[in-house]
Amino acid sequence: MRDKEVTGMKKCFGILMVTLATAILMVAPAAADSWNVGDQITYTLSNPVGTPSGSGGLFTITNSDTNAVTRSFCIELNEHIYQNDFVAGVSGTAVDGGRGGGSPDPISAATDWLFAQFSTGISSYQDTRALQIAFWLMEQEMTPEEATSWASTYSWGSALGTANSYIAAASGADGYYGTRVLNLADAAGKPHQSQLVHNPVPVPPALLLLGSGLIGLLTVRRRKTRPE
Repeated sequence: MRDKEVTGMKKCFGILMVTLATAILMVAPAAADSWNVGDQITYTLSNPVGTPSGSGGLFTITNSDTNAVTRSFCIELNEHIYQNDFVAGVSGTAVDGGRGGGSPDPISAATDWLFAQFSTGISSYQDTRALQIAFWLMEQEMTPEEATSWASTYSWGSALGTANSYIAAASGADGYYGTRVLNLADAAGKPHQSQLVHNPVPVPPALLLLGSGLIGLLTVRRRKTRPE
């Protein structure tokens, strides 16, 4: 390979490494939690899924204090969300865990995985009605028999079938994928609905050091090779 080709490849590699390292350094702060205890929220609901206890679906939740916005789903069938609710905490568990659990009620690895697929934009997992149904089933907020009955009563259409395919895909999940529970309450602290929220896994410190080291090393290299 000729010297010019080698030099060109080194330049391309250097640009790639600088871009990668800079991206790591820039993205890292975004992992910080934007949902603090006492913050107040508002929400909108789209693509509702009806049940005897009310409707779930895709919630767009806005933090009135930090202006953070997240897309979410409810995980407690018999509890409700209200405008101007307060953030009571963010954790891996739901408070007063609805029909399917105690208090606290940890979310399953399957729910964690499936919501992470949705939140990160994986195209195969974007049917929001099916996702809401899947979360209720995986968190044992309703039985399969209830789901079959309600699918007819509340016109779920094909959403139940899609939900079952999502559940099958998530069945092998084991670990943490970045999903947290946004627990809400009224002004007196009475628990209201718990919502799923995506909190990206922070970039490990070793990668941050690697990124900064690459930038420094490549900067020094460029200075040494720059013509006088």
